[in-house]
Amino acid sequence: MMTVEDIKHAVTHLSQDDFTDFKMWYEAFKAKFRNKLIEKVDNQSDKLKDSETVYITSETTLYGVVKRVGGEPPTVWIQTFDANHISCQVDETLAQKLGSLLYTRVGLIGIAKWNVADSSIKTFQIRKMTAYQDTPLSEAFSSLSLDMGHYYNEVDAHQLVSTIRKDEN
Repeated sequence: MMTVEDIKHAVTHLSQDDFTDFKMWYEAFKAKFRNKLIEKVDNQSDKLKDSETVYITSETTLYGVVKRVGGEPPTVWIQTFDANHISCQVDETLAQKLGSLLYTRVGLIGIAKWNVADSSIKTFQIRKMTAYQDTPLSEAFSSLSLDMGHYYNEVDAHQLVSTIRKDEN
């Protein structure tokens, strides 16, 4: 079985045509998964009263700023980039790691319980931290260019932007 690192390596070494095919397959794959979730919710919604809230649970990555850590049981408060606040119970080891990152942007992988109606997160159970690093935009684009730039060597940026702008009108 391939690891995530194996997959990343394979994707970064695809030809431009194969990469385009991969992107199309991956978008279709995500859409199929999303449609299954929506279908599941739709099938259940017939059984619900108007006042009942529908939730789905899925793994996600949450980005935000650590605002507070502590308490019994250990709890971390995260302010997401859209200014919402989420409190999550964690074990002491993770509380200590996150405590050292107070007022720092972090990425957290976990299980979220989402309100289907407004896409808000009701609960979030942190499984682990990502390797997220707050990086200036210029450095992020330079890194992306080094890793993925060869896929866009044949792209005329001026023509692409013009086409996009025409499609917006």
